[in-house]
Amino acid sequence: MQGEKEMVRYVEKSGETMEEAIIILDVESHREGVASEYRYLREKFGKRGEDWEVELQSLHEQDDRYYDRILLCFSDGKRKVVYFDITSFFMESMEFFKDVIGPE
Repeated sequence: MQGEKEMVRYVEKSGETMEEAIIILDVESHREGVASEYRYLREKFGKRGEDWEVELQSLHEQDDRYYDRILLCFSDGKRKVVYFDITSFFMESMEFFKDVIGPE
């Protein structure tokens, strides 16, 4: 429908490596992008705090692309790494900070 915001889209891959990262599209801000990562995790793995927790989240850059690496710890003690390609909304955030900070 015209005037309605498009829904977030995911290009779903295994998420196990940067090359197989889950790509997040159609977000308008960094905050919305991060919320989309956690929405994806909830839909895929269940409820945070009951089924899984984030043990570590880190930012990685490779070949001019940006990735969130999220290490999940499940209630049964198993761990899993999930990569998200956040280039589409991370670069928008970087431009915002450059504008705020000004020229070097």
